[in-house]
Amino acid sequence: MPGGNQSVKIVGGGSSSSAHFYITGTLLLGILSLCLSKCEPVDSNWDLLEDQNLIKQLDECPGRLDVSRERRKLPLTFFPIQERFIKTNLTFYMYTNATSKENGSFKKSPVISTEDLNEGFSFKILVHGFMSSCESFEKELIPEYLREYKDVHVVCLDWSYQANPQSAYSAYKPTISILPNIAKIATGFLDILQKSGLTEDFSKVHIIGFSLGAHLAGIIGSFAKKDLGSQVERITGLDPAGPEFDIHELNEIKLDKDDARFVDIIHTCSGRLGTSKDLGHVDFYMNNGKSQPRCLLETESMARIAESVTGYCSHRSAITYFWESIKNRTFNVCKCQSYKKLQKGKCTKCDDGGSKVIFGEHCTNDARGKVFVTV
Repeated sequence: MPGGNQSVKIVGGGSSSSAHFYITGTLLLGILSLCLSKCEPVDSNWDLLEDQNLIKQLDECPGRLDVSRERRKLPLTFFPIQERFIKTNLTFYMYTNATSKENGSFKKSPVISTEDLNEGFSFKILVHGFMSSCESFEKELIPEYLREYKDVHVVCLDWSYQANPQSAYSAYKPTISILPNIAKIATGFLDILQKSGLTEDFSKVHIIGFSLGAHLAGIIGSFAKKDLGSQVERITGLDPAGPEFDIHELNEIKLDKDDARFVDIIHTCSGRLGTSKDLGHVDFYMNNGKSQPRCLLETESMARIAESVTGYCSHRSAITYFWESIKNRTFNVCKCQSYKKLQKGKCTKCDDGGSKVIFGEHCTNDARGKVFVTV
């Protein structure tokens, strides 16, 4: 086991044996600017697990990594900070196949310990969106990953404490403003993987973020590149959030193709809950990327109303399409210059002015441009 006996927990519930000492990271958002100005950068060597001075500094100074003010272009005063945002908990959950003695299809553990991780395995790190939690992936993506891969660690970053405020309408903007601070703490997980020798250059790390979680994934990728010296191999944005991002210049906290070696985007509700902007090396627009036909088949009246008003079903369809692509390794589509040409049947064959592109999980890192898909 590389790196010795280490464990990571960034605040959260649960307990462990005495063999593990948990790192606690506390965000004190109300005094963040003062703290950053007076605190020395924390040494990123997590071998000092029993150093009480280090623990004290982690409690007093949010974040272990030295993040420059230039990278955090969005100040905390950009949106009003409410009382509920003063403190946050982040937890990494690891999912494994359940044994015959356990209930359900998988086992969920709130602790990531290096002694439970295998050298040579890849990492799929899921990041949920606003008003959500890791449970949003537990019905489709996580079971499918566990079925399809035997050499992959499936992990989910749970930031649900921040993502589920009492008032979604009034708290969305403040939540956006603290994404860099959440990402700064979460990057510590990548740091311990690197320090433990589990993935030295993050070439085996694939982060999948949904909605607002897609932008959070991008910031984590940016911090990894700047502060840890290595770039995440791939980030997949599942219908990255559009509100505020499409009307404001939030370039410093918006997912883009510089955040990983390869960034692929799936658009399913652009112009409403999802962004209408091209963000990745390749952007897939499902059924023109605006609304999904499957959502028109909703039988429940409330679901149909929610779809017509917000596009929630279409927004979440990005998760479903990506889930379907995990088991379908030949989900090939033909690159088309416009949705109109696709509707006219001009791009049904890849030798008819188009080029073959693999969609979803198995998309190759040489895919480029805008791709329209009919499903």
